Amino acid sequence: MTAYSAAMQVVHNEADADDIAQETMVKLYLNIDALDEDRVEGWVRVAAKNLGIDYQRKTQRFDWNELDEDLRAEEMELPTLAEEEKQERNHFFQEVMDALKDHDESGYYITREIKVHERSEKEVASEMGITIGNLRVKMTRTKKWLCQHFADKARERGFL
Repeated sequence: MTAYSAAMQVVHNEADADDIAQETMVKLYLNIDALDEDRVEGWVRVAAKNLGIDYQRKTQRFDWNELDEDLRAEEMELPTLAEEEKQERNHFFQEVMDALKDHDESGYYITREIKVHERSEKEVASEMGITIGNLRVKMTRTKKWLCQHFADKARERGFL
């Protein structure tokens, strides 16, 4: 049970944890003569976690689930995971920008021009008839407001 629990902490999948626990027991059997009897449980725990980490590394190299999703999307002409994520990010960005516009039009304008249209601070400040220092103060206040109102939502959605 120790091997299974240790593996589950790493892979979070019952079938994979079973396989890793079984592989751990095989390693234990092959190395039992070299182990101190008092340290077997710790050895099993560490071995299972290490095998779990190795398993995770191997699966990260090639994500079969993502491939299956992409193939199904292709067959059904659905957006792929990357397209869905991009759409979700765009929707969230629009939600944030709409809320910012309702809250503070100058903060919205500054953010849109500098972050979206990639204009210089100097250019935007000049156009607004304010100093760069004043523009930066407005940017700081806008960032603070955005963090207070949207940081948790962004984290929940995996954007931060």
